[in-house]
Amino acid sequence: MKNLIVNADDLGLTSGVTNGIVQAYSRGIVTSTSAIMNKTHISSDLNRTRQACPRLGIGVHLIITEGQPLLPASEVPSLVDKTGRFLELHHHPEYINRINPYELRAEWEAQINAFIALGFKPDHLDSHHHISYYNPDIFKVMLGLAREFGLPIRYPPLEFIGVLGKDNVAHWLKDYGVKAPHGCITSFYGEDNAISKEKMLEIIRAIGEGTYEVMCHPGYADEELIESSSYNKPREQELAVLTSAEVMEAVQAEGISLVSFSKLWEPFY
Repeated sequence: MKNLIVNADDLGLTSGVTNGIVQAYSRGIVTSTSAIMNKTHISSDLNRTRQACPRLGIGVHLIITEGQPLLPASEVPSLVDKTGRFLELHHHPEYINRINPYELRAEWEAQINAFIALGFKPDHLDSHHHISYYNPDIFKVMLGLAREFGLPIRYPPLEFIGVLGKDNVAHWLKDYGVKAPHGCITSFYGEDNAISKEKMLEIIRAIGEGTYEVMCHPGYADEELIESSSYNKPREQELAVLTSAEVMEAVQAEGISLVSFSKLWEPFY
């Protein structure tokens, strides 16, 4: 059986991004999304997304790379700069080793609890800028929270397997009792050919037996997104591909079932 999770990252980043994710689910192949809990309008975005898309899987997009923490900055000093904002760790990996894992766990736990406090149950965990896969200590913090809340996680993208070690990942998933798909495909991202219809068709036709995730970032490039993110107009290109008839027909032709993380019935080690 071929199962495919198509996860749209960054729910709540801006209203335009949230609107694009809703459209990618309603008219396309997106089956899952993950919410950024430190955004000012995340409550309204989550509520309207759930109302418009009652069957869409929604997880928590754990974040420590932009914006402000949910906890007071004084409680997570290793995660923030002098202004109390998260360090841009994806741009400054030299700061990674200064992270206090207890502070990291507390902040990410606060983000998960903020999601739950809005009346929702997350169906998985992943992370903004893939920060949870930067080293084993950070990865284990996410694994511990996944175990505590009974949630699956995004399998480490291929570009981080070399950092964590494939055998180590398999061992840790088993040791923590955490579920994950067989793999996460991140190549549908970037500029030009990386987000073409041809690239998505190539990905779909290469899906093998098992359960895999494709990461995507559909959205509308509203003013807020253009001002805050360099990855803006390409999100509209992604949305066009994800909702194209040819892509949806290819999924059916390949015998692929579109699922969310909640469909991970068995642990995949």
